[in-house]
Amino acid sequence: MVRTFNQKEYPCLARFVDIHGMNRLRVVFAILCMLPFGKMAVAQSVLPQALNDSLWAVWNNQKEADTSRLKAMHDIAREGYLYSRPDSAFHYASLELALAEKKKLPVQMAAALNTQGASYFMRGNYTEAMPLYERSLALSQQANDPKGMATAYTNIGLIKRRQGENALALEYYQKSVTLQEQVGNEKGMALTFNNIATVLYDLGDVRKALEYHHRALGIYERLGDKRGMSGAYGNLGSIHSEQGEKTLALGYMEKALELSEAMGDRAHMATTCHNIGITHRTMGNNEKALEYLLRNLQLLQEMGDTRGISGTYNSIGSVYYQMKDLPRALEFVRKGIETAERAGDKRSLVENTNNLAYMLVRSGSERDLKEALALAQRSMGIAKELGFPEKIKNAAWTQTQIHRKQGRYKEALDMYDLYIAMRDSTLSEENKKELMRQRFQYDYDKKEALLAVEQEKKDAIADEELKRRSTYLAAATVVTFVLGLMFLVIFFAYRSKSRVNSELEVKNSLIHEQKLEVERQKAEVDVRNREIMQSFDYARRLQEAVMPGTDALQMLFADSFLFNRPRDVVSGDFYWMARHKGVIYLAVGDCTGHGVPGAMLSVIGLNSLNRCISDLGLTRPKDVLTQMTLDLLVTFEGSVAQVRDGMDIALCAIDTKAMTITFAGAHNPLWIARHGEMHVIKGDRRAVGYHDSALNFTQQEVGIETGDAVYLFSDGFQDQMGGSGDKKYMTRRFREFLLGNSHLPMNGQHLELSREFAEWRGTGEQTDDVCVMGVRIHQT
Repeated sequence: MVRTFNQKEYPCLARFVDIHGMNRLRVVFAILCMLPFGKMAVAQSVLPQALNDSLWAVWNNQKEADTSRLKAMHDIAREGYLYSRPDSAFHYASLELALAEKKKLPVQMAAALNTQGASYFMRGNYTEAMPLYERSLALSQQANDPKGMATAYTNIGLIKRRQGENALALEYYQKSVTLQEQVGNEKGMALTFNNIATVLYDLGDVRKALEYHHRALGIYERLGDKRGMSGAYGNLGSIHSEQGEKTLALGYMEKALELSEAMGDRAHMATTCHNIGITHRTMGNNEKALEYLLRNLQLLQEMGDTRGISGTYNSIGSVYYQMKDLPRALEFVRKGIETAERAGDKRSLVENTNNLAYMLVRSGSERDLKEALALAQRSMGIAKELGFPEKIKNAAWTQTQIHRKQGRYKEALDMYDLYIAMRDSTLSEENKKELMRQRFQYDYDKKEALLAVEQEKKDAIADEELKRRSTYLAAATVVTFVLGLMFLVIFFAYRSKSRVNSELEVKNSLIHEQKLEVERQKAEVDVRNREIMQSFDYARRLQEAVMPGTDALQMLFADSFLFNRPRDVVSGDFYWMARHKGVIYLAVGDCTGHGVPGAMLSVIGLNSLNRCISDLGLTRPKDVLTQMTLDLLVTFEGSVAQVRDGMDIALCAIDTKAMTITFAGAHNPLWIARHGEMHVIKGDRRAVGYHDSALNFTQQEVGIETGDAVYLFSDGFQDQMGGSGDKKYMTRRFREFLLGNSHLPMNGQHLELSREFAEWRGTGEQTDDVCVMGVRIHQT
């Protein structure tokens, strides 16, 4: 009915908002404020008192260098007020701008304009923000300041996204990232990665969005940037919440709220409170949801953020609707629509109008149904304009219900068909092409740029050569006129010039051929990558179809987690679970290879496990592994060459009444954490599948206790390269890490496991597929 995701975007801030267009009274006020009145402030700064006093001392000291005074005021406006009192930040940026204009310092003028634009942006006023950002960009270009240009590109991209122009937003973000890489501005790169991720998520590419958010988080953690870490945690929490991983999402969000509260960052406090409230609503915790949403509303009202207020009204209305208080629900959602219309916020309008339509359908009166249809049609129109498949799907579903209630079954069927089409599509073809173009355009442009630079160098050499020859020719003409040898000198000069021109023609022809070859290779890359991506998507859908959902594990063990990180789009690791005759079966497997080959083998393994339990009725883990070996041998017996592919696997049967666990393993062990000790149960030293010895496996049965933490895993985590020496994580360190965190709830262990993996990996590539399963034992 409503979208729970409310991802936070931050405007990019330059190192150091133009009073162009300010009325005369504002200018006078800004000049008066430059006089040494000390720390006259419109609100309390969130900076530590000592730092705040130090910055004001620099600003008020007329003997300080102009750039030092401007830097101090920039930090007062940005760090002290932008994230808590954006209106006050605008005021202090005006003081900064007035001095920068007086001293004719374009870089500092651009920075002040950027802060003023960010102040308007954070209050939802894009109309005022855009010209400030555009003028900041022009000044940065005039000063040839790449960092300032990158800042402006990012901020303009933010507004383009809010206005629904996703392709333009990505274009501006890409320009920003290119400049940030040139100057080595890691913080700016991380911020832009976050913003790119928000667009990718809107377009339905969840995996890519998570990848960009994790890249940003890694940079922020390395730099110790708490504000950036808070934003990245909040973004990750929001995505996991919408993907159904609520406990993991709340863990990320609570860390984000803790950091933003410590910094006094009210903007991100508001966003995080909203996301926590929405997550609680989806879990049915309505009172908790209202508590956080009302706190969110208060913070937004204090900051004057009209866009945020619109979304919060909508969310509060949804909670009341879930509590079956329809009048109050309608009241808040209508307020949300009015606020979004005043702010010109199409993103909020598309959600709020469909939400109100959905609520009106509940009453069933002809008048309400008529209004609901108009609202749902308006929502769909905006969604199509913005290119959001998820929003088109929601509006189509609402119209399906309205037409069905009105007895217009043909129209209802048409809308239902559209709903199904949008549900099955995460990205429209246009968006896919746009994202692929963004992905490969950089390499192509780089090759063209190299050719262009080479051509410019050769042209310059040729021009210099021609100038030199002309000089010689002029001198020879004079000498020839004097000595009577003019004809002979001209003849040799002409022959030399002809040779140079011929050489240039040959070189130009070669360069043209190289350019054509680059264009041909680019076309081939586009075709091959499109085919590869289609193959990956099909393999991923096939694997997801046979793999149980993560929620299935929590239905078997309420306190549990599943840490699954494929190296590629699809994985050679797999997990499996089932309940049969009161016994719970869990397995984690690691197939030969990774990517598509490993995923295909994992599908065979999953089907074999289901067949052993459901069809053959095998109950002993050792019999299951023996039968799986036979299944794999039968599968590959028609191969001309002997297939040596197989899998390592840990399989256990847990009886929570008898409090026993029966385990059989192929290479992979089972670990049980109990009372501060880790008990290791080893598997057989052979794999499932290809064999050089007997088929039969062995099994062990051990007693278990309430509170035991049981772990099954592949070898991907232990084999990950990283750390200070770029070495393997190793089994001993992995065992000690799990034992050290085994006292935490399983969702807390999942969060710590995610952090440990990201920190160890750093900026390096993931070495292998990773899968770790953990459950807490409780007697039934």
